[in-house]
Amino acid sequence: MNLSAPKCLQRFTMSKELRRALIQASMDPDNYKDQVDPIEMDEVLSSPLNWCAACMACITFSNEDLQLGSVNHNRPLCVVDMTRDKRVNRILFDYGSAVSLLSLRILRAIGITPNQLPATLLTIQGFDKVGQKVLGTIALKVELDNLYTDALFHVIDADTSYNALLGRPWLYTSKAIASTPHQCLKDINEHGNEKIIRGDANPFHREDVNYANAKFYKSTYSGTSQVSLDLKAGN
Repeated sequence: MNLSAPKCLQRFTMSKELRRALIQASMDPDNYKDQVDPIEMDEVLSSPLNWCAACMACITFSNEDLQLGSVNHNRPLCVVDMTRDKRVNRILFDYGSAVSLLSLRILRAIGITPNQLPATLLTIQGFDKVGQKVLGTIALKVELDNLYTDALFHVIDADTSYNALLGRPWLYTSKAIASTPHQCLKDINEHGNEKIIRGDANPFHREDVNYANAKFYKSTYSGTSQVSLDLKAGN
């Protein structure tokens, strides 16, 4: 196991003399405060240590991040996305998927037809072992709140409960961490600050209630009054 300091910190290794002086100064700061020149804020912000803030930061989830509080739920994590100036809901995050998927209906909604896509021989195989032929691939800019990334989607013609699915390739490349229990996605910006993107609390509308995941957003199921779906026939 390599226990050496990260490359970004190796050049900042302190000598024994400097460490000893810092310890003495922390124990008796009054004797040292007049010996230290004031540091301008610009110097602090331009310090190489500040450049490493993003790589030193970590993403954490706590009870304060729980969208539903202490309520137990079985909701997938869906968010709203802006793609080609179109609002697309039910964007699903899935660490179990080796590719990112886009439904044909959304492709058409953003003004693109299948014959504009580069051909592919890939077939997506689901849990039931039934193959779904990929119509083509397309690279799109993904805008999730203030997180701007690119994603390569494989387009399929299937009646899925999601409009698009962001799989492992996007999740790993974006370096964002999704937490389904907390119903949010987190990311670290270049300054080392944590950003949070909340899950959509109402991804399914009246015309979508036939999807299995829709029931997890009923107030009677989740124990929350955030969402109310009328499942009566004929409405």
